[in-house]
Amino acid sequence: MSPRARTVVLAGLAAAATLGLSACGAVDGSAHSVAPAAATATASTAPAAPPSAPASATPAPAVAAPAPANPAPVNAPGGSNGGSNSGGNGNPAPSTSKPKITSFRVVQQPTCPVHGTPDAPFSKPGTDVVIAWSVTGAKGAAIAVDNPDVYGAYGSDYPAGGKLSLSFGCDSRGTTTHSYTVWPAGAHDVSRTITVSAHSDG
Repeated sequence: MSPRARTVVLAGLAAAATLGLSACGAVDGSAHSVAPAAATATASTAPAAPPSAPASATPAPAVAAPAPANPAPVNAPGGSNGGSNSGGNGNPAPSTSKPKITSFRVVQQPTCPVHGTPDAPFSKPGTDVVIAWSVTGAKGAAIAVDNPDVYGAYGSDYPAGGKLSLSFGCDSRGTTTHSYTVWPAGAHDVSRTITVSAHSDG
């Protein structure tokens, strides 16, 4: 081959190589230019992730409602809640009556015995004295004989009302007097005394 022909062949090969390299470059460039677009499209078509919720939300503390300044009393007598206790349907009030002696008297007057003598042989026994009483404000009564200052000297368990027969001791001559006292049970400062007399002819 002549030197000129060799030169032409080499020039053609060089041109072909250049075109091949250009083509490869174009292909590589196209690949490189297309890949980002595809990536961009993929990124744009992916749905946006929802915002993440807080890991743990602390609830706000509950605020208690303030108590009323003046709460209404429960079952207050006479009020709107105590209607059942007002009037005549409530519990009766406790008795406040003080102990009192309503009656104390002599039911039977005593007599002294009559003793016979040679000039007057007639004799006769004496009779007892009978007293009766009635007290209020106490469960019973106390009685004393000839001891008006000693509570219940003769007994302190008598009923609140009743009668009692007592022997009446007489002196041999003249008038004999005895006293009888009654108290409402437990009321040492409430009493009444009566005096009874009988005459002996001895």
